[in-house]
Amino acid sequence: HMLCVSSKEHPSPDKYRTMVQQAGGLLNAVTNSERTCYYFSLPITASDQGNTFENILDIFSSNFREPLFNTEDSAREIYAIDNEHSNNKNARNRVSFYGYKLLANPENAFSRFSTGNFETLTESTKKYNIQSKLQAFFKKNYTSEKMTLVIRGPQSLNYLKKAAVTYFSSIGATYERGIFGTKVVNKHIKLNKALSDFNINEDSWKGKYKTNVYTPNNTSRGVLIQMDDIRNGTARLGFPISLND
Repeated sequence: HMLCVSSKEHPSPDKYRTMVQQAGGLLNAVTNSERTCYYFSLPITASDQGNTFENILDIFSSNFREPLFNTEDSAREIYAIDNEHSNNKNARNRVSFYGYKLLANPENAFSRFSTGNFETLTESTKKYNIQSKLQAFFKKNYTSEKMTLVIRGPQSLNYLKKAAVTYFSSIGATYERGIFGTKVVNKHIKLNKALSDFNINEDSWKGKYKTNVYTPNNTSRGVLIQMDDIRNGTARLGFPISLND
Protein backbone atom coordinates (compact mmCIF):
# COMPACT_ATOMS: atom_id res chain seq x y z
CA HIS A 1 0.00 0.00 0.00
CA MET A 2 2.75 2.48 0.84
CA LEU A 3 5.31 1.56 -1.80
CA CYS A 4 3.63 3.10 -4.84
CA VAL A 5 2.29 6.27 -3.21
CA SER A 6 5.31 8.49 -3.92
CA SER A 7 9.05 8.40 -4.54
CA LYS A 8 12.02 10.74 -4.30
CA GLU A 9 11.93 11.25 -8.08
CA HIS A 10 8.14 11.70 -8.15
CA PRO A 11 7.10 13.02 -4.73
CA SER A 12 3.52 13.99 -5.64
CA PRO A 13 1.20 11.49 -3.87
CA ASP A 14 -0.60 9.02 -6.13
CA LYS A 15 1.05 10.26 -9.33
CA TYR A 16 1.46 6.67 -10.54
CA ARG A 17 -2.20 5.83 -9.90
CA THR A 18 -3.40 9.06 -11.49
CA MET A 19 -1.35 8.58 -14.66
CA VAL A 20 -2.54 4.99 -15.15
CA GLN A 21 -6.20 5.90 -14.62
CA GLN A 22 -6.00 8.92 -16.91
CA ALA A 23 -4.70 6.62 -19.64
CA GLY A 24 -7.69 4.32 -19.12
CA GLY A 25 -5.64 1.62 -17.45
CA LEU A 26 -5.83 -0.57 -14.36
CA LEU A 27 -3.40 -1.15 -11.50
CA ASN A 28 -3.24 -3.27 -8.40
CA ALA A 29 -0.94 -5.22 -6.09
CA VAL A 30 -1.36 -8.69 -4.60
CA THR A 31 0.54 -10.15 -1.66
CA ASN A 32 0.65 -13.80 -0.65
CA SER A 33 2.72 -15.57 1.97
CA GLU A 34 6.02 -15.27 0.11
CA ARG A 35 5.80 -12.59 -2.56
CA THR A 36 4.10 -9.39 -3.69
CA CYS A 37 3.12 -8.64 -7.29
CA TYR A 38 2.69 -5.03 -8.44
CA TYR A 39 1.18 -4.58 -11.87
CA PHE A 40 -0.59 -2.20 -14.21
CA SER A 41 -2.09 -2.52 -17.65
CA LEU A 42 -2.92 0.07 -20.30
CA PRO A 43 -5.26 -0.10 -23.30
CA ILE A 44 -3.41 -0.69 -26.55
CA THR A 45 -4.38 2.82 -27.68
CA ALA A 46 -2.18 4.24 -24.90
CA SER A 47 0.88 3.27 -26.94
CA ASP A 48 -0.15 5.93 -29.45
CA GLN A 49 -0.43 8.67 -26.83
CA GLY A 50 3.07 10.14 -27.03
CA ASN A 51 5.27 8.90 -24.19
CA THR A 52 2.45 7.82 -21.85
CA PHE A 53 3.70 4.25 -21.47
CA GLU A 54 7.29 5.27 -20.78
CA ASN A 55 6.25 8.06 -18.43
CA ILE A 56 4.28 5.56 -16.36
CA LEU A 57 7.17 3.08 -16.43
CA ASP A 58 9.44 5.85 -15.14
CA ILE A 59 7.10 6.63 -12.23
CA PHE A 60 6.43 2.95 -11.49
CA SER A 61 10.11 1.98 -11.44
CA SER A 62 11.03 4.93 -9.22
CA ASN A 63 8.96 3.37 -6.43
CA PHE A 64 11.41 0.45 -6.36
CA ARG A 65 14.44 2.73 -6.11
CA GLU A 66 13.58 5.35 -3.48
CA PRO A 67 10.02 5.28 -2.15
CA LEU A 68 9.29 8.04 0.34
CA PHE A 69 6.98 6.28 2.82
CA ASN A 70 5.70 9.64 4.05
CA THR A 71 4.12 9.37 7.49
CA GLU A 72 1.19 11.58 6.49
CA ASP A 73 0.15 9.04 3.87
CA SER A 74 0.08 6.10 6.28
CA ALA A 75 -3.23 7.03 7.98
CA ARG A 76 -5.08 6.94 4.66
CA GLU A 77 -3.58 3.59 3.76
CA ILE A 78 -4.51 2.14 7.16
CA TYR A 79 -8.17 2.88 6.40
CA ALA A 80 -7.80 1.28 2.97
CA ILE A 81 -6.30 -1.88 4.50
CA ASP A 82 -9.02 -2.00 7.16
CA ASN A 83 -11.66 -1.76 4.44
CA GLU A 84 -10.08 -4.70 2.61
CA HIS A 85 -10.00 -6.68 5.86
CA SER A 86 -13.71 -6.01 6.45
CA ASN A 87 -14.54 -7.26 2.96
CA ASN A 88 -12.40 -10.37 3.47
CA LYS A 89 -14.40 -11.33 6.57
CA ASN A 90 -17.47 -11.74 4.37
CA ALA A 91 -15.71 -13.76 1.65
CA ARG A 92 -16.10 -17.52 2.14
CA ASN A 93 -12.84 -18.36 0.37
CA ARG A 94 -10.90 -15.94 2.59
CA VAL A 95 -12.49 -17.32 5.76
CA SER A 96 -11.63 -20.86 4.65
CA PHE A 97 -8.07 -19.82 3.88
CA TYR A 98 -7.71 -18.36 7.36
CA GLY A 99 -8.99 -21.69 8.67
CA TYR A 100 -6.00 -23.36 7.06
CA LYS A 101 -3.76 -20.87 8.85
CA LEU A 102 -5.39 -21.67 12.19
CA LEU A 103 -4.75 -25.35 11.57
CA ALA A 104 -1.10 -24.79 10.64
CA ASN A 105 1.90 -25.41 12.84
CA PRO A 106 2.08 -22.31 15.10
CA GLU A 107 5.89 -22.33 14.79
CA ASN A 108 5.62 -21.85 11.04
CA ALA A 109 5.23 -18.38 9.50
CA PHE A 110 2.20 -19.54 7.50
CA SER A 111 0.13 -19.61 10.70
CA ARG A 112 0.44 -15.86 11.20
CA PHE A 113 -2.36 -13.37 10.63
CA SER A 114 -1.58 -12.35 7.06
CA THR A 115 -3.33 -9.01 6.59
CA GLY A 116 -4.00 -6.11 8.91
CA ASN A 117 -6.81 -3.97 10.28
CA PHE A 118 -7.30 -0.60 11.88
CA GLU A 119 -6.55 -1.87 15.38
CA THR A 120 -3.31 -3.73 14.62
CA LEU A 121 -1.89 -1.02 12.37
CA THR A 122 -2.74 1.97 14.56
CA GLU A 123 -1.17 0.20 17.55
CA SER A 124 1.99 -0.23 15.47
CA THR A 125 2.12 3.47 14.66
CA LYS A 126 2.07 4.24 18.39
CA LYS A 127 4.91 1.85 19.20
CA TYR A 128 7.26 2.39 16.27
CA ASN A 129 8.55 4.94 13.82
CA ILE A 130 6.63 3.54 10.86
CA GLN A 131 8.67 5.35 8.24
CA SER A 132 11.89 3.88 9.63
CA LYS A 133 10.36 0.40 9.82
CA LEU A 134 9.16 0.60 6.22
CA GLN A 135 12.51 1.85 4.99
CA ALA A 136 14.35 -0.94 6.80
CA PHE A 137 11.99 -3.59 5.39
CA PHE A 138 12.34 -2.12 1.90
CA LYS A 139 16.14 -2.06 2.07
CA LYS A 140 16.27 -5.68 3.21
CA ASN A 141 13.69 -7.19 0.86
CA TYR A 142 13.28 -5.02 -2.22
CA THR A 143 16.53 -5.87 -4.00
CA SER A 144 16.93 -6.78 -7.64
CA GLU A 145 18.01 -10.39 -7.06
CA LYS A 146 14.67 -11.01 -5.35
CA MET A 147 12.62 -9.40 -8.13
CA THR A 148 11.25 -10.50 -11.48
CA LEU A 149 10.14 -8.01 -14.11
CA VAL A 150 7.68 -8.69 -16.91
CA ILE A 151 6.82 -6.14 -19.61
CA ARG A 152 4.36 -7.22 -22.30
CA GLY A 153 3.03 -5.07 -25.11
CA PRO A 154 2.44 -4.64 -28.84
CA GLN A 155 5.76 -2.85 -29.26
CA SER A 156 8.81 -4.60 -30.71
CA LEU A 157 10.95 -6.84 -28.53
CA ASN A 158 13.87 -4.41 -28.93
CA TYR A 159 11.71 -1.52 -27.70
CA LEU A 160 10.48 -3.44 -24.65
CA LYS A 161 14.00 -4.62 -23.82
CA LYS A 162 15.31 -1.06 -24.04
CA ALA A 163 12.49 0.15 -21.77
CA ALA A 164 13.30 -2.54 -19.19
CA VAL A 165 16.99 -1.61 -19.15
CA THR A 166 16.32 2.14 -19.15
CA TYR A 167 13.89 2.21 -16.25
CA PHE A 168 14.78 -0.80 -14.11
CA SER A 169 18.52 -1.51 -14.45
CA SER A 170 19.38 1.02 -11.74
CA ILE A 171 17.49 -0.91 -9.08
CA GLY A 172 20.32 -2.15 -6.86
CA ALA A 173 21.22 -5.66 -5.82
CA THR A 174 22.62 -6.72 -2.48
CA TYR A 175 26.07 -8.28 -2.46
CA GLU A 176 27.97 -10.58 -0.16
CA ARG A 177 31.72 -10.11 0.31
CA GLY A 178 33.89 -13.13 1.00
CA ILE A 179 37.51 -14.19 0.87
CA PHE A 180 37.16 -15.08 -2.81
CA GLY A 181 35.63 -11.76 -3.86
CA THR A 182 32.15 -10.32 -4.19
CA LYS A 183 29.09 -12.20 -5.36
CA VAL A 184 25.40 -11.45 -5.77
CA VAL A 185 23.31 -13.11 -3.07
CA ASN A 186 20.40 -15.37 -4.09
CA LYS A 187 20.53 -14.49 -7.78
CA HIS A 188 19.59 -18.01 -8.85
CA ILE A 189 17.99 -20.97 -7.15
CA LYS A 190 19.04 -24.36 -8.53
CA LEU A 191 17.04 -27.53 -8.08
CA ASN A 192 18.94 -30.75 -7.47
CA LYS A 193 16.07 -32.93 -8.67
CA ALA A 194 13.54 -33.11 -11.46
CA LEU A 195 10.74 -30.57 -11.26
CA SER A 196 8.21 -33.42 -11.22
CA ASP A 197 9.79 -34.65 -7.97
CA PHE A 198 9.89 -31.23 -6.36
CA ASN A 199 7.94 -30.97 -3.11
CA ILE A 200 7.48 -27.35 -2.02
CA ASN A 201 7.10 -28.27 1.64
CA GLU A 202 10.18 -30.49 1.89
CA ASP A 203 12.38 -28.75 -0.70
CA SER A 204 11.57 -25.10 -0.11
CA TRP A 205 9.45 -24.23 2.90
CA LYS A 206 11.03 -26.61 5.40
CA GLY A 207 14.54 -25.33 4.71
CA LYS A 208 13.38 -21.73 4.79
CA TYR A 209 11.07 -21.84 7.80
CA LYS A 210 12.76 -24.73 9.69
CA THR A 211 9.42 -26.38 10.50
CA ASN A 212 6.67 -28.10 8.53
CA VAL A 213 3.61 -26.05 7.66
CA TYR A 214 1.41 -28.81 9.07
CA THR A 215 2.01 -31.57 11.59
CA PRO A 216 -0.06 -34.79 11.83
CA ASN A 217 -1.89 -33.28 14.79
CA ASN A 218 -2.83 -30.20 12.76
CA THR A 219 -4.00 -32.03 9.64
CA SER A 220 -6.23 -34.38 11.65
CA ARG A 221 -8.45 -31.39 12.47
CA GLY A 222 -9.48 -30.62 8.88
CA VAL A 223 -11.51 -32.64 6.39
CA LEU A 224 -11.58 -31.79 2.68
CA ILE A 225 -14.75 -32.60 0.77
CA GLN A 226 -14.19 -33.34 -2.93
CA MET A 227 -16.68 -31.66 -5.27
CA ASP A 228 -17.37 -32.40 -8.94
CA ASP A 229 -17.36 -28.68 -9.70
CA ILE A 230 -14.09 -27.24 -8.41
CA ARG A 231 -15.47 -23.71 -8.70
CA ASN A 232 -17.92 -24.48 -5.92
CA GLY A 233 -15.56 -26.51 -3.76
CA THR A 234 -16.15 -26.52 -0.03
CA ALA A 235 -13.69 -27.14 2.79
CA ARG A 236 -14.96 -28.31 6.16
CA LEU A 237 -12.52 -27.10 8.76
CA GLY A 238 -12.18 -27.47 12.50
CA PHE A 239 -11.46 -24.09 14.07
CA PRO A 240 -9.64 -24.87 17.33
CA ILE A 241 -9.67 -22.27 20.05
CA SER A 242 -6.13 -23.29 20.90
CA LEU A 243 -3.65 -25.36 18.90
CA ASN A 244 -2.09 -26.51 22.14
CA ASP A 245 -5.03 -28.47 23.51
